[in-house]
Amino acid sequence: MNITLTERPRTGPASEAARTAFSPEGRTILVVDDYPSLGEMTAAVLRGSGYRVLTASSGENALRLLPKNGDTKIDLLLTDYEMPLMRGDELARRFHDALPDGRVVMMSSAPQTDSPLWCEFLPKSFHLDVLLAKVESALTDGGKS
Repeated sequence: MNITLTERPRTGPASEAARTAFSPEGRTILVVDDYPSLGEMTAAVLRGSGYRVLTASSGENALRLLPKNGDTKIDLLLTDYEMPLMRGDELARRFHDALPDGRVVMMSSAPQTDSPLWCEFLPKSFHLDVLLAKVESALTDGGKS
């Protein structure tokens, strides 16, 4: 699998306004990918944009990170779809059951998956600005929930 994360230049007043209108500060994202290097690279991009990021390399590990008894809130699950043992759609359902206000973005190198209707979809491979825009959209517009 070859994933390319690249940054397209942002120029002009519209992109400047978009960057100042939304603040990722205080938002927590759980990134789940069975390719740890891809998950860490995605997490680094999100951290560099101001998000607090948790990572897991499987659905099972991700479920262990879900908040219990008032722990840190997770605002968004950003998960790969195709993973061994637990696919992303099952993880998304369990995340949504545990955190109904949480948002979900499903990533996949396959065409649109049969992910739950309330999930956003992000096709791999993606540009960094597309990743950040999808995350921001899910957090501000409420995704498809």
